[in-house]
Amino acid sequence: MWARFFSTWMSDHIQGNPTLVIDNVPGGGSINGSNLFAMRADSDGSQWIGTSASTQYPAMLQDRRVRYSYDDWTPILATPTGGVVYAQPSLGDSAEEVLNAVTNQRVKFAVQSHTGLELPVLIALDLLGADVQAVSGMRSRGEGRLAFERGEADIDFQTTSAYFSSVEPLVESGRAVPLFSLGVLDDSGEIVRDPAFPDLPTFNEVYETLHGEAPSGPAAAAYRKFFASGFTLQN
Repeated sequence: MWARFFSTWMSDHIQGNPTLVIDNVPGGGSINGSNLFAMRADSDGSQWIGTSASTQYPAMLQDRRVRYSYDDWTPILATPTGGVVYAQPSLGDSAEEVLNAVTNQRVKFAVQSHTGLELPVLIALDLLGADVQAVSGMRSRGEGRLAFERGEADIDFQTTSAYFSSVEPLVESGRAVPLFSLGVLDDSGEIVRDPAFPDLPTFNEVYETLHGEAPSGPAAAAYRKFFASGFTLQN
């Protein structure tokens, strides 16, 4: 969807306005397609790849399946995204009640993988003291949302576009309680409120409210690095 959205404008800015052909390569949370691109793509600029957090995180974590290096690629376009963590109303009527509940009982979170898009969310929930059982194997974040809607998951996370289209109606009908957004990086590199969700606190704000200080230490540093790589830069 991302590639098809941008392909028209990309073609308009290339001499001769060529037709761009989109090739979806499934598997491995985008590792398979990225490996193929690294091995087979010509270096004349005629072939491009679109990556996301699920491509970048395994490279950062030195996943043995990875056969690509970002050092070999030239950035063309970067698009940021945000995201929101939300929970079942059975855990509480407000974010404060929910966060108190998830520190006292185990909750399920349906994820694609422990090293995919949900990684910074898992780190954030761990820092907040939540007892989360991450159930991996979802083929998409949409599949994770459906598990939430069926009541099989207690907590879920969706990126901005999916949240507006699929989760906001759940919130409006009382079937989901938003907890926090991941926020965005400002020009000075500080995490601030996402303009798409100005009324939602960031994870950092929630942590500071609960603990009286900003998050710090190795886990907080890991959260920031994975958030910065996976959400402020998707290309």
